[in-house]
Amino acid sequence: MNGIAPLTVRNGGPVSLKNSPVLPFELWRAGVLMELADGARVVALFLEPRSGPDRLHAILAGGDKAELQ
Repeated sequence: MNGIAPLTVRNGGPVSLKNSPVLPFELWRAGVLMELADGARVVALFLEPRSGPDRLHAILAGGDKAELQ
């Protein structure tokens, strides 16, 4: 995803938001759009409210792998 490796987990696996990469919005958006153009689909989209800037998370799935990004 734009030179920054997405966090990849197996379907049903736990993930800590602390391990999730933090990107500027335009870089995040470009990476998500690139993955969608390659056939990925959005399976979850949520906002993490914070005392500083909020964080927007997208969970993507694609292909026949049981992996999520």
